[in-house]
Amino acid sequence: MELRHLRYFIAVAEELHFGRAARRVSISQPPLSVQIRQLEEEAGTKLLIRSRRHVNLTDAGKRFLVEAKWIVARSDKALEVARRTGTGDCGGLVVGYTAFAGIEVLPKTLVVFRRRWPEVDVRLRRLGCPEQTAGLHGHKIDLGFLCLPVPRVGIELEVIHREPFLAVLPSHHLLAREKMIRLSDLAGERFIFDRRDCGMGYRARATTLCRKAGFALKGAVEAHEEDSIFPMIASGAGVSLLPASTRKLPLTGIVLRDLKDCSDQVELAVAWRKGDESPLVKNLRDAIRERECAPKAGAA
Repeated sequence: MELRHLRYFIAVAEELHFGRAARRVSISQPPLSVQIRQLEEEAGTKLLIRSRRHVNLTDAGKRFLVEAKWIVARSDKALEVARRTGTGDCGGLVVGYTAFAGIEVLPKTLVVFRRRWPEVDVRLRRLGCPEQTAGLHGHKIDLGFLCLPVPRVGIELEVIHREPFLAVLPSHHLLAREKMIRLSDLAGERFIFDRRDCGMGYRARATTLCRKAGFALKGAVEAHEEDSIFPMIASGAGVSLLPASTRKLPLTGIVLRDLKDCSDQVELAVAWRKGDESPLVKNLRDAIRERECAPKAGAA
C-alpha cells in the first residue's frame, strides 16, 4: 500500500463518485477503479459498495477512511516540516555562549531571530570557550558565542563585537578613587579570572597585556564554574580585566575603571563547524549581523 492508494480512496470516499474522484486526483476513471480494487485486496475486505448509480462506504471503509486521513495528514505535515526545516523556518538550534555575550550581543540577536523565525526552537547553553569549541566538534552545539583567542581547527569564526578592557576593582581599593587608571598601576595585584567565561586563551591575552604594561601577571586565581569572581573581587581577594559591557551588570562592592594605557579590545566571535551549510545556522548568523537595527523590547 502506498500513499497514493490512500489519497485515491479518500477522494472516492468523499466524492462517492468515481468520475468526480478521478478528476480530483487527476487520473482517468479506469486506473482509479483498479487502484481501489488493489487496495481492497490488500485490506482483505470490501471498502466500498458500488452500483451503477451509487457508491457507498462499508463499515470497514468508514473506519479505514478515518485512519487514511490521519496517515495522509501526518505525511503532509512531515513533508511540510522537512521543507520548512530545509529553509530554516522551523527546527532547533543549540547555542553556546559566554556570560559576556549574554549581556548584550546575544539578547539583541535573539530579538531579531525570534521575530523573523518564531517557530525555531533555540536552546541556550552557557559554556566556556574551550567547552564551546569541543561542543562544536562533538556536534553538541550548533553555534557558539565566544571570546577570542580560541583554536580554529575545524571551525569557522567571525568577529561580531569588540569592546575595551576594563579594570575591575573592589570599591575599597585605593585606585577606586581614580576615574581612569593605568594597567601598570595593577602591578603586584592578584588577578582573578572565571575559567568558564574567560578560558585559557583569554587569560593568556591578559598575561600579554600585563607584560606590555611592564609587569608579569603572577599568582592569578582561576574561579571554577560554581563560583562567581565578583564576590571574590568585592571582598578584596583580587582584581580582574573584563569587557566594558560588564558596566551593564548590577554589581555591589565593585568599581570599573577605564584603562589609559591599554588600547587592546576584547573580541567576541560567533563560531560554527567548518562546512556546516545548515539554513538554521545561516539564519542565526544573519540575525547576528542585523542585531544593531533591531527595535528595543517594548518598542512599537
